[in-house]
Amino acid sequence: MISLSYHRAAPKKLGSLLFQHSHHPLTMKRFYQTEWFIQHTQQAASFHYKQELVKSSSPRGEPPSVEDENSSNTIPNHNNSGSKLNTILAPSYEPQNVEKDWYQWWEEKGLFKGQDYSQQSSPCYTILLPPPNVTGSLHIGHALTASIQDSLCRYKKMNGFNVLWVPGVDHAGISTQVAVEKKIAKEEGKTRHDLGREEFLKRVWQWKEEYGNRIDQQMKAMGSMTDWSRKVFTMDTQFSNAVLECFVRLARDGLIYRDAKLVNWCPQLNTAISDIEVEYLSLKKKTKVMVPSCEEKSFDFGVMHTFKYPVVSNVGSKDIIGYIQVSTTRLETMLGDTAVSIHPQDERFTKFHNHFILHPFIPERTIPIICDEKLVNMEVGTGAVKITPAHSFDDFDCGKRHNLEFITILNKDGTLNDQVPKEFVGKNRFVVRQLLVEKLKELDLFVSEEDHEMELPICSRSKDILEPMLLNQWFVKCDTLAKRALDLVNNDEILIHPSYHKQTWNNWLLNIHDWCISRQLWWGHRIPAFKIVSPNMRDILEAISLKNLKNNSSFIFESSTKDTSLVENVWIVAHDEKEATEILHRYLPNANCTLEQDEDVLDTWFSSGLYPLAAFGWPSRNERVQNDLKYRFPSSVMETGSDILFFWVARMVMLCSYLSDSKEKPFHEIYLHSMVRDRQGRKMSKSLGNVIDPIDMIHGTSLDDLRRGIEKNTNITKQEMKKALQGVQQEFPNGIPQCGTDALRFTLIQYTQQGRQINLDIMRAQANRHLCNKIWQSAKFCFSHFERFNYTTYGDDVDLLETLLKSFESLDSQSTQVIQNQWILLKLGDTIETMRKSIDNFLFSDACNSIYQFFLYHFCDYYLEMIKPILYSSSSTVTPLIENTLHTLNYCLVNILKLLHPYMPFITEELFHCCPLNGTNNALHFSSQHESYIPSKSILECPYPIPFTKQNLQSLIGSENRKSMIEDKLDKLFQIVQQLRSMKQNLQLPSKTELVAYIFKHGSALEFSMDDHESVLVKTLCKFNTVQFISEEQSKQHLHRLVLTTTAVTTPQGTIMTQLVLPEEFQLEKEIDKWQKKVQQLGTVKAKYLKQMHPNLPSDMKQQLDEKLSQNENETLKVQETCSQLEHLLQSLKTK
Repeated sequence: MISLSYHRAAPKKLGSLLFQHSHHPLTMKRFYQTEWFIQHTQQAASFHYKQELVKSSSPRGEPPSVEDENSSNTIPNHNNSGSKLNTILAPSYEPQNVEKDWYQWWEEKGLFKGQDYSQQSSPCYTILLPPPNVTGSLHIGHALTASIQDSLCRYKKMNGFNVLWVPGVDHAGISTQVAVEKKIAKEEGKTRHDLGREEFLKRVWQWKEEYGNRIDQQMKAMGSMTDWSRKVFTMDTQFSNAVLECFVRLARDGLIYRDAKLVNWCPQLNTAISDIEVEYLSLKKKTKVMVPSCEEKSFDFGVMHTFKYPVVSNVGSKDIIGYIQVSTTRLETMLGDTAVSIHPQDERFTKFHNHFILHPFIPERTIPIICDEKLVNMEVGTGAVKITPAHSFDDFDCGKRHNLEFITILNKDGTLNDQVPKEFVGKNRFVVRQLLVEKLKELDLFVSEEDHEMELPICSRSKDILEPMLLNQWFVKCDTLAKRALDLVNNDEILIHPSYHKQTWNNWLLNIHDWCISRQLWWGHRIPAFKIVSPNMRDILEAISLKNLKNNSSFIFESSTKDTSLVENVWIVAHDEKEATEILHRYLPNANCTLEQDEDVLDTWFSSGLYPLAAFGWPSRNERVQNDLKYRFPSSVMETGSDILFFWVARMVMLCSYLSDSKEKPFHEIYLHSMVRDRQGRKMSKSLGNVIDPIDMIHGTSLDDLRRGIEKNTNITKQEMKKALQGVQQEFPNGIPQCGTDALRFTLIQYTQQGRQINLDIMRAQANRHLCNKIWQSAKFCFSHFERFNYTTYGDDVDLLETLLKSFESLDSQSTQVIQNQWILLKLGDTIETMRKSIDNFLFSDACNSIYQFFLYHFCDYYLEMIKPILYSSSSTVTPLIENTLHTLNYCLVNILKLLHPYMPFITEELFHCCPLNGTNNALHFSSQHESYIPSKSILECPYPIPFTKQNLQSLIGSENRKSMIEDKLDKLFQIVQQLRSMKQNLQLPSKTELVAYIFKHGSALEFSMDDHESVLVKTLCKFNTVQFISEEQSKQHLHRLVLTTTAVTTPQGTIMTQLVLPEEFQLEKEIDKWQKKVQQLGTVKAKYLKQMHPNLPSDMKQQLDEKLSQNENETLKVQETCSQLEHLLQSLKTK
């Protein structure tokens, strides 16, 4: 089927097409019988009638603006059926129609797959998608990652690289297990323990299959050019083999051990969690906080309790010789205290040196008073610190230094165990806190309770209050691994962007602790360690000692939590139970024992830390894996959020640089984007109702749908849901408007200039949707004139440039007739150079802003307006100037689309297929072999624009030194235009007023003049009736007329002045009075704003007031300037 667009030349175009098709294999008879011909003949007749009406009601020859161009041009629109690809180009940009089919076409063409290595001729560019959680959906941070990575991949592919972008998803141990547990509890009223491990894991896999592909669809909606045949899942067989190999190799190299250490323990989830899963609730004063692990009851936090311990001189003595005061925010831990520490130089406590504490509830416990200058600051608090080594990270190290007893007082569910008095056993930790206050008061040992500002550690998954717990866990020794990671960055073998993150990298890795990698979960990579179980472990330990197996890398020895000098368990690390059994029989052939695999799983960050290797099949040795690792490892860049620089990026460097055969770094560069917050700078949280789903921004959504999404969320409490519903009502009262993928991507990339935090305002995406519509309308403007003049081009990008430059040969390059074409091409060249440098240096926002400025201001606001008199000239002949202008217009449009493509892939692909290429207008092209236009070459397959060479510039402007002259001349003309536009706007002159302006220069040293063509340019841009360049002497003739004279351009050599002839009906004194009143009104408004300012004003309200004051000040300056100009004019008329 053939589609035809209609505009003011449609009837003529129909005749042209009839002639073209008479020579086509499609016979004229068939052509006349097509529905297309019948339908479009009727449309042509209707169009001709409407055009006659327009002519009779519009000023003759008035050129429409770009925004008013409503011609409907043909665009290839690839749909699922493949039978109809041509549709009429819509009057305005509709993202859902533009975006719906191109992704499938890109995939079908294989554009997202890397080249075969056997045909390797281009440099490789490889990037890995940071794997989002398999059960989740894309949040706005993922959308930012996808936008940045896709823009890099498209840019590199257009520059000839062999690009491969590997997608993946993470099994997300804790979040996935929690989600499935909640689902089972809600639907069946059961726990995972009711189901058993095997059945529960089966349910998790079912969940993964049901929900795991949601992210794939969202990534496709974002336009991501990932190779889906390479998709990685961190629990698939390939990845599991990598995790096993890593653990076994590190363990046998002595880098993994098992020991009793403090970990972040979540009583609600019953597992240790990583540091990144810890959130901190900022409390300013006493505040009630709900505790999920205590039947969701609320307790007071943000309180400092001070009490006094009795002091005795000897162990076992009951004779109290004094008291020592200590303060704590966790009063219940006093039941696990094993010392009180003072500073050795604190004279207040010199008398208590070598003394002991008499515990009021556990008098039999020995509690020494110790001196520790590392822990105690004499100037803080009471000067004495209670020490609970088994439940405080600070106290743990102190306990080690002083060989204190480590007493665990908590069960894993957050209740107290049998290490405390019976009256507290089995009670929740925070219930005991309240009881202790009363007990201490009864004993006259309670001193005070005060508000205390603090950071309360909570679990990001369950929102439960975390506890430091002393448990036997698996750890990775990090010192050696960290040194290698430090050296790679500090020796610039790995480059970090932005560079200020390098300091963070050093701070973390120089102060690194060993990494706890075990988690008390069922979903995840089960730890490949097998415990030797025997009815008589003493015999086993003796056999191990006799055979000197303590240094054997296959065995790992676990110390007792009560006495670290005693071995409690022996483990064999192996890839599977069969290998572990063989090791056992090899070294202990006669041992009466069995093997039990550890129930725990590995930290998610441990498996994801292998991503750069495991994604390509390591440790397999098959040919494909070896080729992948040869060409794709190290990958080119790791792009991710700055919040996981240590938790993920550093661990990838540590693990992969150790495990790879060549000890190679995992990637060449690291780019860290900022954290996305809401427009008020708040962290996005489901409980605040400010979380933005990028798909909601792409398609738009109502407030009701946002509310329903919150109500369906089973992962937040009722209290959080209530708060979230209130938050979403406040944040999105009108829902979220549709912006489309291209506008969202462009917005997110623009935001990358904002330091360490991005405050996202969805209305900025709306503004960029309008930008997309501007691109759409400007392209339609171009297409209409290409068709009007039957303009076509041949060949590839090189031919396009040669044709353009050749068109300048028939014109005088020194003539001002082509100055607008030369100027826009020079600006295009500068934009190309800026964008290339910016992208190559990861300055994505600068690249976006560069093309934004060029397209919106240089191309649309100025160039398209300047060429209208040429394109709408009365002559129907294609003159050399018109031909040169069409070549320039086409060259600019094609290059704008290419420059924008990495950021706006859909709209640029759509419009690219309308550009005149290969001797036809693609919008009207069809093949006799198909019923409709089948797009063949993607814009992604075109080379990215490159700056003009010196030889190009020679052909374009005659000589290289004319570049500054052209730019300077146009810059002055634009300043004149801005001044005239500003005067017209400030005076609020009616749009139909016939306006005349004169331009003259003041200062003999200033070289400036305007010929007729340049005057027409200014007149066109200002939409004036007459603009004339006159001498300064001639300008004096207007001094005593109703003419407003102002300065437009100021230079060291002189000034360029403008004179605006005011209409006869302009009442000067009345206008002055009006503007003076406006100055007064603005002053009143300013006083009102200033009155609202006070020191305690919330930051968001202060920001709003600051913006209003700034706007008021700018408006006042404009009004005062206008008023002053009018007063000066009145004064000159009075002195006439």
